[in-house]
Amino acid sequence: MREKADSGVVIIILAGDHSFPSPIVEEAKKKKIALVASTFPRKKCQEVVESLGDASGGKVIPGGLLEIFGMGVLIIGDSGVGKSESALELISRGHRFVSDDVTKCWVSKGRLMGEAPDISRHFMEIRGLGIINILEIFGYQAICSQSEIKLVIKLQKWKEGKEYDRIRLRFPRKFDIFGVKVPQLRIPVASGRNLSNLIEVACRVHALREKGYHAPEEIEKRLNRALSNKKSRKRRTP
Repeated sequence: MREKADSGVVIIILAGDHSFPSPIVEEAKKKKIALVASTFPRKKCQEVVESLGDASGGKVIPGGLLEIFGMGVLIIGDSGVGKSESALELISRGHRFVSDDVTKCWVSKGRLMGEAPDISRHFMEIRGLGIINILEIFGYQAICSQSEIKLVIKLQKWKEGKEYDRIRLRFPRKFDIFGVKVPQLRIPVASGRNLSNLIEVACRVHALREKGYHAPEEIEKRLNRALSNKKSRKRRTP
């Protein structure tokens, strides 16, 4: 179970009309892994799972998808880091919900698209509340059936002693699926950080980068000009 959780698994299906042992149930609760016990034989379960993918080559991947400022944003990250809770707050701010926990992706005309699998469409799991229906709570204006994924945000638990890039002079790493590379930003998550605000700002930062503006590069240019002017003044001093 621990190996499965560390590999990013979000659901485990037990075929053949068996039940999960108590230790596995407890571990699954800690790791936020869904457990499904099915009466179907293994082969039938495998067929159902494979049918969740798109017939034209779609694939179900871990991560929730939102449309933020008109931009499809796939939110991935460590289990229990607050992905669904952040998504819920973003929806309450007027952004639109596509999928929670898992997203069905495919490529259309060179664009990476995403939507919710049929079985979980409109549903979200929130710790302490259980399964909620976003459509019934917020209405149709909060729902987006599918969206082009233009940005991937990975939420990572803050690790004490680890050095984090505070200036971000380099462009973000790419998230590669089906050969389509999407910009990826990593946000360390620590107590007291407002994730929803950070995700919104990350989207605005990415939109500015797409237009050619990069704040760290501007700071670097200002520093270089200041140092250059200082050297010039020293040379002119008798």
